[in-house]
Order: sequence, then C-alpha cells, then structure tokens
Amino acid sequence: VPLAALWVALLVAPVLAATGSTAADATDPRANAITQLINNYIDCFNARDVDGILAMYAPDARITKKTFWRTEWLTLNEYRAHLTEKMRGYAEKGTTITGYEITELDIHGAAADLGLKLKVKQGIFSVRESGTMQIVKRDGAWKITEDTF
Repeated sequence: VPLAALWVALLVAPVLAATGSTAADATDPRANAITQLINNYIDCFNARDVDGILAMYAPDARITKKTFWRTEWLTLNEYRAHLTEKMRGYAEKGTTITGYEITELDIHGAAADLGLKLKVKQGIFSVRESGTMQIVKRDGAWKITEDTF
C-alpha cells in the first residue's frame, strides 16, 4: 500500500494541484492543514482582510518586498503597512486570486517548504505569480515564517 500511495502521489499530484489540492491530502493530515492555510490566505486576500492574512504569519516571519531593482526583507510589522497599501491598490483594480497550484510541498516534521503558483485576475487579464513559503507548526497551528511572493 505505501508503494501504491507513492505511485498515486507521483501521477495524480500534478492534476490535483491544478484544482487547489494535493495528492498528499488523503495520506498526510499535515498536508491537509497546509492546504487549508493556503485556502484561508486566498480567502483573506480576496476579502482584503489584512489582519486575517497577518494572523497566518509567525511573529518572527520574514517577507520579501520586491521592486524592479532589488528585494528587501520585511518584518511582520513592516509588512503590515506594505500589505495595507497593496490591498488598497488591489481593491481599486479588482485583483483576485482565482486559483493555485502547489508546485512543491516538502513536509519534514513540524516544518514545510511550499512552492506555489497563483492565478491572479485583474480586470480582463490573468497572470501567474510564483513564490515560496516556509511554514512551521507552532502552538498547534501552521504559521508562515518566510514568504517570497
């Protein structure tokens, strides 16, 4: 059975990932919890819920702020102001996340490396944004500790 589960995971994961789920769902409750974290993040993003998004981050999280010329690392407190400003712009442009694909999910104990490709719609245009997150389980909840989106 473990070999069959691995076989299913290797063959079915790309198909399931396109719908916003992973093949690991049936075999690993940690993957279910991480998938729920992603779904909650997207729901909060689409609702412009800055506090809801920030609640998903660990207090010591590092988040990238990308500009044309460089990438900066922000603390959670610095990210609040940046995200609030970005959300205003997203609201004005009608930006929503309409789907995602998990491109990598490497769970090791109470930590995970996650690669995501988000489908973002803005007006009549859709784009794909890729990034990574590091996630840890602390005090019974999965929290984002690093975000490179």
